[in-house]
Amino acid sequence: MSKERAFSGFIKFYLSQPHVWEEFKTEAKGFSGKERIKINEFLSFKIPLPPLSEQKAIAAVLSAIQEAKEKTEAVITATKELKKSMMKHLFTYGPVSPKEIDKVELKQTDIGMIPKDWEVVRLGEVAEVKYGKATPKDEGKIPVVGSGGIFSYTSMPLLKEPTIIIGRKGTAGKAWLMLEPCYPSDTTFYLVLKKNIDLSFLFSFIISNPLSGEHAKTTLPSLQRHELENFQIPLPPLPIQQKIASILSAIDAKIEAEVNKKKALEALFKSMLHHLMTGKVRVKDLRLGDLEI
Repeated sequence: MSKERAFSGFIKFYLSQPHVWEEFKTEAKGFSGKERIKINEFLSFKIPLPPLSEQKAIAAVLSAIQEAKEKTEAVITATKELKKSMMKHLFTYGPVSPKEIDKVELKQTDIGMIPKDWEVVRLGEVAEVKYGKATPKDEGKIPVVGSGGIFSYTSMPLLKEPTIIIGRKGTAGKAWLMLEPCYPSDTTFYLVLKKNIDLSFLFSFIISNPLSGEHAKTTLPSLQRHELENFQIPLPPLPIQQKIASILSAIDAKIEAEVNKKKALEALFKSMLHHLMTGKVRVKDLRLGDLEI
């Protein structure tokens, strides 16, 4: 086919459709389980060609959606990095602006520099560490949480109050904040608060100072309860805890919104790719509102 009849951007998007590669795989021949397709078979593959101007318009629409998705991914990455640096700042200086950090009196502790009026306590002093239980066999709407997160649903919760669930085996040390009734499985620990402490603040510190990682994989096959009970945490006054939790919650909400936007863009791209390539939707009939997320 001549260059005058086909636009490379359109061809690229047409060939990216899953059903096209399924057709290629059907025709592919090979040995030892390896699929191969000959160049002449690939070049003889027939595709529908709308007018050149419409090909370019289709490619422009799909490229715009892809570009929006890539920009959203960049925002997600940047916001996650912001959260990391913000947690480091908040757990060192508290909820003060960078301009005011010189006014904060710090002290050296076993967990690093913290404001002078903060305490350092063991996790076991503020929360009871309890073992999760065996996964129930019934089904329901209550999430069952293992060391890797939610993996099942049951009818009756083990715990009705908000809690933090921490992996005991497998991904030992990984933490999950559960604000609704849930069922911690027997591969986890869960916390029952003994003192008035902001759970989101505590969760943020735990995930910013993980209890495991490579160390747990090589020398600790599982996290022990006494290790969790002796885990040291900062304990600022409750209003400071709540302010720190609020700041981090706002960043989390931004990340969640951008993740949802990315999912919507992926769904939009998939839908538009199918409809534009099959002619069910024509570019000339599109309105700006049709592409809004």
